Amino acid sequence: MELGHVVNNNQTKTETDEILRITRRIKELFQSKRGREFLRDCLKDKLIVVEFMQPSTRTRLKCELAGNWLGATVKVHDEIAKTSMVKGENWFNHLLTFSEAEVDILAIRHPENFLPQRLALLCEKNHFREKIINLGDGNYFHPTQGLGDLYMIEEHHRGKFGK
Repeated sequence: MELGHVVNNNQTKTETDEILRITRRIKELFQSKRGREFLRDCLKDKLIVVEFMQPSTRTRLKCELAGNWLGATVKVHDEIAKTSMVKGENWFNHLLTFSEAEVDILAIRHPENFLPQRLALLCEKNHFREKIINLGDGNYFHPTQGLGDLYMIEEHHRGKFGK
């Protein structure tokens, strides 16, 4: 499965099933030292920027740890006051900077509804390399939380319904 933007909850059943299958496999591998060593190479050449423009503890920690466990270089950025956006930089230039820096994934949490969806469209329209992962936008979507909840529900009921 090729990496795409994860900005809302509109994955197909096939995509969702594949995400859950991969998640189960990662969990199995993580149970052993040899498996953890294997996982450390999965994203070893990938650069992830995690931007938090609203407070978070669990989501930030989980995102940063997951990237590190899978071998990515993870840069967490949570001080909007130290960005050029304070001086009026627009989202196009913000994304262009990441694309030029060869960022593979921009995982973002922002208080503005639908911002990650707009950023994903901007990336596609301008052929920017980074993929957008929505870690929560305003009071609207939090697709990573939804997928995590779905995984936990499935794991809880695994075996009870003939799976």
